[in-house]
Amino acid sequence: FFKQKTAYEIKECDWSSDVCSSDLGMRVLSCLLQVLLLGGCAGLFQSPIERVQAQAREGRFLPVSAVDGPVKAWLRVSPAPEAGAPLTVYIEGDGAEWRGRYRPPADPTPTNALTLRLALRDPGARVAYLGRPCQYLDEEALAECPSSFWILGRYGEAALTIVDAAIDKLMITARAAHVNLVGFSGGGVIATLLAARRNDVACVVTLASPLDTTAWTRELGVSALTDSFNPVDFAGRLRFVAQWHFAAAKDDIVPLTSIRQVREVLPYARIVMMKEYDHDCCWVLAWEKLRAQTCLAGP
Repeated sequence: FFKQKTAYEIKECDWSSDVCSSDLGMRVLSCLLQVLLLGGCAGLFQSPIERVQAQAREGRFLPVSAVDGPVKAWLRVSPAPEAGAPLTVYIEGDGAEWRGRYRPPADPTPTNALTLRLALRDPGARVAYLGRPCQYLDEEALAECPSSFWILGRYGEAALTIVDAAIDKLMITARAAHVNLVGFSGGGVIATLLAARRNDVACVVTLASPLDTTAWTRELGVSALTDSFNPVDFAGRLRFVAQWHFAAAKDDIVPLTSIRQVREVLPYARIVMMKEYDHDCCWVLAWEKLRAQTCLAGP
């Protein structure tokens, strides 16, 4: 059901880039290599929030205080952005891993902000990184944030409304008239759903995203997301939106069945299967080449 086409393939992951490290042992190996190659790995001993703040600061992304609600955002705007250049918003995935099939995390903050690293590699004039509701909050704010935002309602009306409003604020701050939406994993679900309701979206790109959430939860044998929307149900509103969807052939978190129907209901969407990729590897390492082949690169 996929076109047998691979835009860019990497046979082995570059462990020194921390692209594929998912456990402490691999992160230690990655950091040892970085000590030799790059001169340090202080991020290993930082909290997820401290790590994201440090990475954002190093990439010249500044926190945006104008964004309301339980979301955090960072923005980078070139000193003299090209007139008419859109704002590209990178939307974070679902966040911290579940401790079991029915044991969600107490804090959805991702321990490995892959989406931020994608944003850091974007050469655009206006680029933002947007966390999902309840991510990157301090202990007091997290205690007041409804857990539905990262469980059954993660793609529901309340979550979408918050992220949608945050994008509006980012566009005002960046002085952009149009927006590109990029999402990894669950962030791609949010990006696609928002593209179906906004009229200013120029481009949508998703990576390893379950765009048919009903098929996704059924395949994994987990509870249905009863308080969330399913992107394939909004195909009619997405028909004229430029979009690229990357799927990983070796992804056991978002199996290919969760995107199969997309090609049927969105025949004009570009769907690319990455044969040697899994859920985490090797999106960051290849991002410049992948991005250049999508609508993010412009007409």
